Amino acid sequence: MIRIHGRAGYLTLLIVLLSISTPAITQSSTQDKAGDDPALRQFYVASGAYNRKLYPVAIGQFTEFIGKYRDHPRIDRARYGLGLSLVALKQFKKAAPHFDLLIRKGKLDQTIDRGRLVILYGQCLLFDGRKDEAKKLLVARLKTLAGGPFEASAIATITSIAYGKKDWDEVIKWADRTAAVSAATADQKARAYFQRGYAHYRKGDHKLAAASLERISSLGCLDAWKVRSLYLLGECYGVLKDHAKAEAAYAKAVPALNGADGAEARYRLGLTRFILEKYVEALADFQTYLGTTAKGRGNKKSKRSGKPGEMQAPRLAQARLYAGRCLIEIEEYDKARNQFRVLMQDKGDIGAHAHLWHASRTVAGTRRNTAHGSLGPTPARPASLCSATTGGASSTTRRGTTRSPRARRSSG
Repeated sequence: MIRIHGRAGYLTLLIVLLSISTPAITQSSTQDKAGDDPALRQFYVASGAYNRKLYPVAIGQFTEFIGKYRDHPRIDRARYGLGLSLVALKQFKKAAPHFDLLIRKGKLDQTIDRGRLVILYGQCLLFDGRKDEAKKLLVARLKTLAGGPFEASAIATITSIAYGKKDWDEVIKWADRTAAVSAATADQKARAYFQRGYAHYRKGDHKLAAASLERISSLGCLDAWKVRSLYLLGECYGVLKDHAKAEAAYAKAVPALNGADGAEARYRLGLTRFILEKYVEALADFQTYLGTTAKGRGNKKSKRSGKPGEMQAPRLAQARLYAGRCLIEIEEYDKARNQFRVLMQDKGDIGAHAHLWHASRTVAGTRRNTAHGSLGPTPARPASLCSATTGGASSTTRRGTTRSPRARRSSG
């Protein structure tokens, strides 16, 4: 399965609005008054340091201001600036109490958005590992955020907390609410549709999963969400045995994926095309997968046992086996025989399958070509080898049987 988890994946507060609403200091009476007021002078020094990203200086100045001038009209803005400076330095545990105190105030400085405070406090709790507290805070404050610019962010964060905990029913519930917020951005909606689709996928309802994932393609969101949805769509349609749609989804996802994810998607595309009996295309996919992944590692000693002749990576062995089977289907028997001979060195199941395929198909195929078909039809495949996941593929891969046209003709 493509990697779709990770800390950045479920901490969905992607934009922290780190700005302090301070009046511009110009050549005016405002500056003169600040010059006469040591408290204002210190506040402007702290604010200026923050705006120039001199966060350690800002923290020191704001902290000193708060300690000296607890009753000053700018006390709320100073505490807000201190919290923002701490967040900028990723000191979330220290920043959290300042946002909490401001949220609890009945009368708050009018220049501070209470909704933004809720989001910032929730972010601090999340990055401090207090996910349950963050969820409790956001749920309790949804009425405060309703209709505002931070409503969608709050609900999306609740969804992502449930996603991180693999509470799929909660994910579906809150993802629905995220998508329903009219002010939600395209990326927030894409994330919601993906998380809801993945939740349905994990619950085994692949039709609902596909329906949710299909909605992402029309959004003007980041390409990353579209690629992730395409990969998972391929999985869903494969389970639903709609292999044509699965092929289309994988084919769109493969060019946008790199590294291990790209290789895995390529392997699954080849597997899907094998099921669809597109053997030439499937062979090309398996060969591409082997070329970008194997680098000859299949003949090295197994890390597990240290014994020679055991394939180091089961997926590589499977790809070689399927490449051999594709070669049989397109009647490239000599090439298939060479492919199976490499696999026959394996002492496990893959080696056993390779021996059987080598004996039952490549040898028979070669003799058949030599005798111009005088020996009659090729033996049908052993039933145990007809699975599309022969050799222990991932549990997310389709399970079923695939038989070639020749095998069907032989058995019919």
